[in-house]
Amino acid sequence: MQIVYSKVSEKSETKRIWIEGGRLAKAGFVFGEAYTVIYDHNKKQIKLELGLFGDRRVSGRKRMGEDHKTPIVDLCSSEITKFVGSTKKVKLTITDGCILIEWHHECQKRLSRESLFKEHIQKGEVSTGTLCAGGGISTAALHDGLLEGGITSKTKWCVDINLRYLEVADRNNHAIDDDTKLVVASIEELANDDLEPVDILNVSLPCDVHAKCAKAKKGLKVAEEDSDITAIVGLLSRVRCVNPSVIVSENVIEAKDSASYMIIKAEITRLGYRIQETILNEVVGGSIEERKRYWFVAVSNGLENFDISQAMNYPRIYSDVNECLESDAVTESLFKDNQGLKDKEVSDLANGKSFRMQFIERDAKSVGVMGKGYNRNRSTEPRLVRGDGKSRLFTVLEACRMRLIPENLIKGCLPTLGHEITGQSILYGHAWSLGMLLSSVR
Repeated sequence: MQIVYSKVSEKSETKRIWIEGGRLAKAGFVFGEAYTVIYDHNKKQIKLELGLFGDRRVSGRKRMGEDHKTPIVDLCSSEITKFVGSTKKVKLTITDGCILIEWHHECQKRLSRESLFKEHIQKGEVSTGTLCAGGGISTAALHDGLLEGGITSKTKWCVDINLRYLEVADRNNHAIDDDTKLVVASIEELANDDLEPVDILNVSLPCDVHAKCAKAKKGLKVAEEDSDITAIVGLLSRVRCVNPSVIVSENVIEAKDSASYMIIKAEITRLGYRIQETILNEVVGGSIEERKRYWFVAVSNGLENFDISQAMNYPRIYSDVNECLESDAVTESLFKDNQGLKDKEVSDLANGKSFRMQFIERDAKSVGVMGKGYNRNRSTEPRLVRGDGKSRLFTVLEACRMRLIPENLIKGCLPTLGHEITGQSILYGHAWSLGMLLSSVR
């Protein structure tokens, strides 16, 4: 037996399948032998069977230095063109007396997912799944953006390695219901049958390995030195298994040109997707927090009407920090002198380090990024300052307002957990805007 994954060529606008090689002769397809071509369009198969009364003959050509002709089977006709359709590769299985020609499995999967997506979008409801879901903020935002565009989405599953995050999502998230499967695992360890196929795959791979500050802390020269980089293997495996028509991916800006993301994009392109990528900022997000993120959207090749450059700005609700603040009665006790942090700033500057405290006034129109570990009271992240020099961290609710994250999504979270979930999240308006765009894909 010989199995060959072969490209479909073209001759004068007619599709062509060319088969050549020594294994043809071993299977009986020697020069001059007769064979019959049998089409089964329903199964997407062609059988070539040897027989005395076959209406086709094996052709051949002499290669330099050989005494005999190398057998060739050349199929080029309108019937072949009809069989091939839009697929670009076929699978050849050569056995004794028979050659089975089938559509390449990746082409079959591409056409299958596109057909289902068009059917679902026509009905006005698509399915989604989220990898590295965290508290489900991107899940909810994408859901709301699709809904704004007239498309209902059903979240089939959410995966995250942290049980606490998924419990918050399960409790608070309007895009998650009792039918949503929650999977606590790293995406690398998932079995092939753990997740069912979905129309839209939403993923935010770990950003710690790409961000400059995280790499410096871990002593990494490149992200690929970290063990967490194996998440890219998990992602590509899940793409093959759940066969989405659309992949929506977010990460820090540094991920865009990393070796790992080049591999991801190359393989996704090979699997039959067109990738569009962009950097979305706080203007698109409609937020006060200045959070820039790298996004790419991969749309299956047979689908149209998506242009990531048309991402619209999410409406800005708050004009300044003051409008985001909780009442003084709630936050008065949080103000501290924080002399230790002030002393650290003086020490850092004396040692040539550029770390400075980031004091924010009430009338500020923007603030810097508040990260996952914001509640640790680190010296360089934004903190609200008042006239007497005392300052405090922003509360989880205030941070949500500055990112326009619906407050109900972190209901019941203590500060540490709430800041962890929102600090590593997207800006809500980013995924909402992309969801709006995806509602028009056909």
